[in-house]
Amino acid sequence: MSLSQEIAQHLPLLRRYARALAGTQSGGDAYVRAALEAIIQAPDQFPRGVPPRVGLYRTFHVIWSATHTLPTGPNGELEACRFRDRLDALSMTRRQALLLTAMEDFSNNEGAIILGLSPEDVTRMVK
Repeated sequence: MSLSQEIAQHLPLLRRYARALAGTQSGGDAYVRAALEAIIQAPDQFPRGVPPRVGLYRTFHVIWSATHTLPTGPNGELEACRFRDRLDALSMTRRQALLLTAMEDFSNNEGAIILGLSPEDVTRMVK
């Protein structure tokens, strides 16, 4: 079975997850599209040794983490408060862990692979 066939069945669920993170379907779809383009451009970089669904979400997470912007103020300027930036980052990671385990039904270990964290970190975040 080709890689595209292996991951195609998981795209509707990835779109749901992306929508939950991005806040809109169009925003989520843009991230899914970017993840798929990354897989097409470098299929050898697709995570192996894990189920295809885990590899797909891991690829998505790498794209999300690299391109997701910090919150901006009303005029487009970045919020300056370092504490708030750290709090927002922690909240987003916790949100991702909760969505992956509760909504997407990944185990804590699979969530850890996707997020690039330890299983213990994910377990602490979803308690």
